[in-house]
Amino acid sequence: MSRNVLFTMTQGETGKVLWFKFEPTGLDGVPTAPDISEWVITLSVTKGSTTYINEAVCVADADQEANPGEGTFTFSEEQADLSPGDYRLRFKGIDDGGNILYFPSLPNRTYAILKVLAQ
Repeated sequence: MSRNVLFTMTQGETGKVLWFKFEPTGLDGVPTAPDISEWVITLSVTKGSTTYINEAVCVADADQEANPGEGTFTFSEEQADLSPGDYRLRFKGIDDGGNILYFPSLPNRTYAILKVLAQ
């Protein structure tokens, strides 16, 4: 699961950086963060049936030895042009073996909340 379940930004906040950590729970029930340096990680933002950001590329932290599973997404001017309100945010990871993982992966949902505040 991702450690993050709520992100907040101001409408039009270009350059806003969302930090995430992919930390799935292993078979032993203990969260373990993998090295995601070879993964393709994307972010999608939706509200209702409308997709506002569709699989935009995220960046894995360069030092996966010290910061395993960590990465960021930085909003461009176009991506930050969201109206105030709550959105569903979901990360998609494709590992080096081609397996697809979505996060966060919570018991009751597979998305985080992106709360966009008015300027």
